[in-house]
Amino acid sequence: MVISYWNRMLRIPNLVIILLTQVLIYVCFIKPYFASEELALSLTQCLLFLFTLLCLAGSGYVINTIYDREIDSGDPDKSVIPLHFSERQSWQLYAGIVLAGFIIAIFLSVKTGFYYSLSLYPVTAISLWFYSYKLKCVPLLGNILIAFLTGAVIAIIPFVFWDNLKELRISDYNSWASLMYRFVMLFILAVLSNLSREVVKDIEDMNADKAYYCNSTATYFGLKNSKTISLNVWFALMIICGSALWYQQGFLPKLWIILIIEIPALAIFILMIQAKDTRDFTHLSLYLKLFMLLGITYWCIIAKT
Repeated sequence: MVISYWNRMLRIPNLVIILLTQVLIYVCFIKPYFASEELALSLTQCLLFLFTLLCLAGSGYVINTIYDREIDSGDPDKSVIPLHFSERQSWQLYAGIVLAGFIIAIFLSVKTGFYYSLSLYPVTAISLWFYSYKLKCVPLLGNILIAFLTGAVIAIIPFVFWDNLKELRISDYNSWASLMYRFVMLFILAVLSNLSREVVKDIEDMNADKAYYCNSTATYFGLKNSKTISLNVWFALMIICGSALWYQQGFLPKLWIILIIEIPALAIFILMIQAKDTRDFTHLSLYLKLFMLLGITYWCIIAKT
């Protein structure tokens, strides 16, 4: 039971997904093209960098739980504060996670000389805090912020190894172009799938948000209009991912896109149209998360351009 309480507070499965995504991107996009001694970060520094990302994500989940404590109080499956953690303990946990990550970020900036990038940590931490404090109850704006922060989990890898990638562009332009294309597609997939999912989650929580005067996307626009927003975002994602068919050579690569990306995306699109009640949107939220994992797997491991 104790593990389940920590899971509600830190969203441990989500942290595991973030960790595995970063490892997968590093192993598939960076490691095959450079010798270890050429990389901007050593293996130890990469692990420390991943730790700072997990601290940022974990702090975001904790602060969101703190500010959602009243809204979640009516749902025993979500309520954590004050049943299992006091408000004071929760704030201490939040401060400890943010501080630990920031100390590691300072250490890495000193060791690597990336002083200019140190500002990314407090900017991201403040953005996550401001989302939970204010933007969560601002229609669409909060959804868009979280979607782009999720995309940043993808974009941060080419940012960290940008000097290496610039060298690859000079020495092997085709490989560089292929990597950049896959990075961009991954970023788009992460942003749009999460934006659609964030709106779906707002619809799922609409009754609780309305009861506590949280003016989320769903409470502001209503179920029908919010579902339309999510559908439009998802349709755009299907079109963009489908455009990859034009760049793939041969029957099998095109078939992989259809089987792994387009057919599941179409199935989710149909389910989204049919969704009516809270249970439907709860299931839909899970399917959207699974689709993103499927997309990450495709663009990291299967896609070749």
